Amino acid sequence: MRELFKQKANKLLFWMFKKEIRNQFWLRFFWYIYSLLSKDYTYKNTYSKKERHHFIPQFILRNFNSSPGLVYEYKKRGSGPSEVSIKKEAAFIKDFYVFRDVEKKPSNFQEKELFARLLEPVISIIFEKIKKDPAYEPTDLEKPAIASFVAHQITRTPLFRQKINFLFYYLISEGCCQIDNFGDVEFLKEQIVCNGININVEKFRSFVLSKKKSSLVGTKNYEIILSTLIAENMAEKIFRKTLIVEQTEQETYFVISDNPVIVINYHTNRCFPFEWWRISNKNISIFMPISPSLAIVYAKGIKKNLEDKMDRNNVWIFNRISMICSLNKIYSRLADEIVQREYNQCGGSWQ
Repeated sequence: MRELFKQKANKLLFWMFKKEIRNQFWLRFFWYIYSLLSKDYTYKNTYSKKERHHFIPQFILRNFNSSPGLVYEYKKRGSGPSEVSIKKEAAFIKDFYVFRDVEKKPSNFQEKELFARLLEPVISIIFEKIKKDPAYEPTDLEKPAIASFVAHQITRTPLFRQKINFLFYYLISEGCCQIDNFGDVEFLKEQIVCNGININVEKFRSFVLSKKKSSLVGTKNYEIILSTLIAENMAEKIFRKTLIVEQTEQETYFVISDNPVIVINYHTNRCFPFEWWRISNKNISIFMPISPSLAIVYAKGIKKNLEDKMDRNNVWIFNRISMICSLNKIYSRLADEIVQREYNQCGGSWQ
């Protein structure tokens, strides 16, 4: 019976997003029904064998496809782009989101429930509307969903998880805490998510550069939990910024990296996106390509003239920032030797 209620709840949720409900009364009414259907639902672990977990959703990568099911992949320090399968080769790590549950069994809850069942299907509906009409105004239901998606997209990448691992290593090395503290959710929320521990970013950055080939083992569960808590904390702050859609001029295209959300502090001109506790700062803007010609942007007090489009120079600037902020790969609709050459010259995301 609970599984039936879950299916009904899913259908209602997707229906609400497809119908673009703007009336507050009906929005609250249908959300109440959805809450009732979802009540008391208990996730049944379906993990049985290794799974491909895409850290860039496939529906996003398909927007950049070179031909159906394929996309050009550029590797840092590579000799040139290669056409790879979106489903089987691009932007995935096996079991990347699998953690050990309370019974010490591998669980795919985060991948199946948070990403595959909720966020990705809903956001794919919204982004299709934006692709059809870049001037589309998201509904009151869609706006927080987009902010939540962007927040989780920041924290669900290999680069962010790598930084979390280094952060644990750094905090232990500095004597700020013990490894057991990372299993305490309240400690994570108060001391790390809200930065009660007062992380010295410059000192941490120097530590990372000196320990690039080192890592802390046995912390995957903690990394997944902390990444999720950080995303939940950032989502509301991102939501409070102004959302606009940037469109490129004809024959001008964005690339997307394996770390697809760019966080820029225009006051310091830095794109080092690890200071999540400062995401609400008015000088910080957030940029994410969702297709070769479209990107969503969050900023404070920004106004958009729908007739304005990003010219080739500005698109190239953002593409170069994408390269700098990547871990080691970018994806594009086109094969371009200039892009590969520029990518090879970019410093790493830790520089």
